[in-house]
Amino acid sequence: MAKKGHAKGRSRRLEKEGRPERWKAYKQYFLIVCEDTVTEPAYFKKFKSLFPENTLFLRTVGTGNDPFGVIKTAIQKRRDLSEEAGREIDFTWVV
Repeated sequence: MAKKGHAKGRSRRLEKEGRPERWKAYKQYFLIVCEDTVTEPAYFKKFKSLFPENTLFLRTVGTGNDPFGVIKTAIQKRRDLSEEAGREIDFTWVV
C-alpha cells in the first residue's frame, strides 16, 4: 500500500517540471522561443490564462542567445517537444 499523500507529491512534481499529465487533453500546442531568459517567457506565459483550461499547451523557452542561436534552439526544442508529446507542434514562435 502506498504511503499517504504519495500521489499528491507526484502530481506537484509534474507541475513543477512543466509537463502536463495528459497530453491528449490539449487541442493546440504552442512553443515560444525567446531571446531573453526572464521577461519575455514570463510575458508569454500569461497568454495561457486567456484560453479555456486544457485547450492550449504553451511552453516558453528563454535562450539568452543571439538571434541565430534562438532559431537553432527553436528547431531543437520543437523536435524535442514533438517527441515528448507524440504529435506535431501546431505553432512555433521565435521572438
